[in-house]
Amino acid sequence: MGKKIIGLIISLLAITCGAVYCLQIAADGGSGEETVAGVGFPTEQESLSESENVKETEESQTKETEESETEEGYDTITSKGKIKNYSGVVVLDKNAYELFTYREECAKVYAKTVNNVSKKLKGKANVYDILVPLSSGVIFPDNRIDDVNSTDQNEAINNIYGFIDDDVNKIKVYDNLMKHRKEYIYFRTDHHWTAKGAYYAYEEFCKAKGIKPEKLESYDTRRFKGFLGSFYNDTSSKALKKTPDVITAYLPNDNAKLEFTNTNGDVIEWPIIYDVSDYTPSLKYSTFIGGDNPYTEIENKAEEMIPDKDKLILVYCRSGRRSKIAAESLSKLGYTNVKEFGGIIDWTYEIEK
Repeated sequence: MGKKIIGLIISLLAITCGAVYCLQIAADGGSGEETVAGVGFPTEQESLSESENVKETEESQTKETEESETEEGYDTITSKGKIKNYSGVVVLDKNAYELFTYREECAKVYAKTVNNVSKKLKGKANVYDILVPLSSGVIFPDNRIDDVNSTDQNEAINNIYGFIDDDVNKIKVYDNLMKHRKEYIYFRTDHHWTAKGAYYAYEEFCKAKGIKPEKLESYDTRRFKGFLGSFYNDTSSKALKKTPDVITAYLPNDNAKLEFTNTNGDVIEWPIIYDVSDYTPSLKYSTFIGGDNPYTEIENKAEEMIPDKDKLILVYCRSGRRSKIAAESLSKLGYTNVKEFGGIIDWTYEIEK
């Protein structure tokens, strides 16, 4: 059992010089009651029938393997297939991979941004940073890595963390992902990791935070077959089309409410996990939180998550409209120490873009 995650949550996606860095910064407002960390999704009573090819699809994630390990002790993955290059994305066997190029100047810009956030929040919140490797850095066959032009991502992550201040809690997820590399932790036709892959990163965050993760087997699941993601869109590969992905969504163990605001300004209540069985192959990833929308709000049981009504909570958004709504909602729930920063566009201090 550990402390609660209180305060500011920032999600940044920095795409620079051909490199994609995913930054998750969780700002902890300080000490608090002990709790168990988990993800809140509403459980639906009805079950979606599992597709007959789920097992086959998940098993196809594993390449032809040898009974051996890498020097680091990870399982070895090998392939005798032909590599097809599609300008930054390659297809090998039934999998597609995005290649990665490390640029130190871009890494320093990224690190400077994280360091500035940490300095602004010093004494107010603890900052956690997670760098997520692409599938090419985890599940690409070991005997074929020299056949493609892609930077060692573990080395790149360590280099980037070397530029980040010690005040930032650096969550290294590479090792845990590698330990599970023969599992279905990355989609084959899409650039995302699967929910299972994200779970292994969540374990490392909980370890660093000193809190207990929910057990994966404690969640009910929904599976949606026939997903063809961004890699298929980029390549139109026949090999990918023949073996589409299966999305497994883990349903929460408590109730939560989701509302999103669409581009027309309409506020719509929507299931956190939606039945996309009848959606076209490219849209099935929108099972999660209604897809991409300008503004999405998930309401959890705040009193259970943050029992201390005097806990410091920092709120901001781009223009200040959404942060005002969030701050008012928290105040109505009885929280007395809500600090609304307004819009980042009105921020008077330095901003790294």
